[in-house]
Amino acid sequence: MSNLDNPQLGSVANVFGQSGRPTSVTGTTAETVLASIVIPAGKLLPHGRLSIWATSTSTNNANVKTVKVKVNGTVLGAAAAIASTATQTYHADMVNGGNTQQNYGQIVTNAGTSTSQAGAAMALDTTQPLTVQITGQLATSTDNITLNAYSVEIMNV
Repeated sequence: MSNLDNPQLGSVANVFGQSGRPTSVTGTTAETVLASIVIPAGKLLPHGRLSIWATSTSTNNANVKTVKVKVNGTVLGAAAAIASTATQTYHADMVNGGNTQQNYGQIVTNAGTSTSQAGAAMALDTTQPLTVQITGQLATSTDNITLNAYSVEIMNV
C-alpha cells in the first residue's frame, strides 16, 4: 500500500513498505538483509519522521543474535545480544531537523523486557533516495532469526 502520489494525503503518513511474509536467516554468521525498502528522493521533508516497526522470532537460547535497522547503510539502531527470548518487537525512528540533512535516530526494543538504545545524530541527505534495511546476524550459525512482519512509513506535517 502506498500513498505516494495522492496530493490530498501529502501531509499524513505514507506507507512505503510493509509485509507479513516471514524471512529468515540461519546457517551463517554473516549479517544478512531480511528486508530492503527504497523510499524515493524527497519524500522525507524537514521535520518529517521515518518510522519503522518490525517483529521477529529467534531461537530461544543464550546465543547472541542481532537485528539492525539501517538507512543508506548507516545504523539507525541495533537490538544486540538478543538471547533467551523467543519474540522481539522493534520500533525505530529517524526525524529530520529543520532541514533535510540533519537527522536524529533511535530504536526501542521489546525482547522479553523493554530496552531503549540512546539516540544519535545522523547526517543523511533525505532529498536523495533512502534505502531502509532490516538485517539479522547470528553468533551461532545453527540458530535463526525470522523477520515476521514490518512496516516502513513517513509522516510529514
